[in-house]
Order: sequence, then structure tokens, then C-alpha cells
Amino acid sequence: MNRFAIILVVCGSLLLTANAAIASLPWPVDDLSRALQKHDYPWYDSDTDQLKPLESKPESTPFTSDRNRVEIGIQKRKPTTPTNQGAGGGTGSTGLTMFDGFSLTPLFIGLLALVIVAALLFLIYNFLGIESAEDDGSGAKRKKLLSESIEQLPFDLQVTDGDFRGMAQQAYQAGDLRRAIIFLYSHVLVTLDQSARIELRKGKTNRQYLKEVWDDPKLSSYFKSVMLPFESAFFGDHDPLPDQFEKCWSNLDQFHTHLTVSAGGGR
Repeated sequence: MNRFAIILVVCGSLLLTANAAIASLPWPVDDLSRALQKHDYPWYDSDTDQLKPLESKPESTPFTSDRNRVEIGIQKRKPTTPTNQGAGGGTGSTGLTMFDGFSLTPLFIGLLALVIVAALLFLIYNFLGIESAEDDGSGAKRKKLLSESIEQLPFDLQVTDGDFRGMAQQAYQAGDLRRAIIFLYSHVLVTLDQSARIELRKGKTNRQYLKEVWDDPKLSSYFKSVMLPFESAFFGDHDPLPDQFEKCWSNLDQFHTHLTVSAGGGR
């Protein structure tokens, strides 16, 4: 839903920008008339802005006995006042014309429209691609693979099989409570992600995960009870108290039971 809202905002911004750009452009007809009025054409009346009929005159080229000699008459053009011409040889009045009477305005509008259409198609394609990647074809979101959840953990514990619960138990039995709480918190994060209760992703904070489960008092309470000693151990290098870890460990089964019940529609 958030992705769709972002796409709507971006598309609206593109359309508003295009509308403002097109509204500021000169009309092609007026631009063409101004270009024609700068020159003296035998077929154009600059006073009435109309075409003039052309009169055909008989050739008056003299014929001489020398067949290889033909006089060529060159019509002199009236000198024109220099204008601020652009690099393309245009009239320079608006910066959007090139050559005599040919306007760049339609070309600019066409290119702008192509850019907007391409941007919209790109956004829609990516949006549909994201949605289809999360859909299994039956309308339900595809469940993440366990390896995908493990990859999004904020730390690398080098546990390939994802048995963080077993690793926490081994560390607990060995008396290494710091490693035990780190493995236990990893197990909780991966389990919540596999149950689609949080979206595990690198760069997110523990408080963001807590906010995602805040609407479930039981779930948020247990998550917070594991999160706080984890932060003290992982960031402060302080071992949790034995009774503190015991409480987290003893409530782990209730955590799993509550996830199963809530997934079925109960709390």
C-alpha cells in the first residue's frame, strides 16, 4: 500500500510538472507567423498574414547563337535585419525555433510526453514486479524462505541451518549468557519475520520492530523482554543476569503458542 501511494505521488508530480512546462511554451502558430514576418516571401503577405497568389511570367531569357551561353537571372533579396539566431540557425525569438518557420515546440512537447509515459511505465512495471514477487499466484503473499530471513539479520552469526534456538540452548548450557541472548533474539526476529508479523530488513532498528508488534500486547511484551538484554549484551558487552535470561527462555514456548493462535485469528 505504501509503494502504491509513493507511485501516485510521483506520477502526480510528473503530470503537474509537464502541465506547467507545456503551459509556458508559445503557441506553434504564433511562432510560425513571427518567423514568416521576418522575411520577404513572394507568396506571403505579412500585413494580412495570408498567402498571396503567384503570377507566372513568360521567360525573357534572351536566346543567342552561342548555345553554350545562357544568361541566368538572380533575384536579389532584400537585406534583413540580423536577429539573435540560435546555434541551429533559427530566428532566436523564443529559443525554440530552427530554420525559417520550423518550430521546435511540437518536438519538445512530444519528447516531454515520451519521457512522462516512460517514467509512468517504469513505475508501474516495478510496482507490479514487486507485488508479483510477493504473491504465490493464489492471491496470498508468498512466505519468505528461511534463508531470506537470515540474510536480513543485522549481524552475521554464521549459522547456515537457522537453528538459532539450538545455538542459544548450547550457549546457555555452557554458561555463555551473552551469546545465548544474541542467538535467542535472532531466533525471535527470524520467527516473527517467517510469521509475517514484522518485515526483517537490514538497516531497521529494534524500536521499529517493536512498533510493528505493538498492537499485540502479549507479543510486544515478550519481544521487549528479549530485546533489552540483547541490546545490553550486543552493544554494551554486558552479560544478562541469569534470572533475566531464564525468564526469556522459559516464556519462549508461550511466544510460539501465541504466534500460532494469533495466525489462526485469535489473540
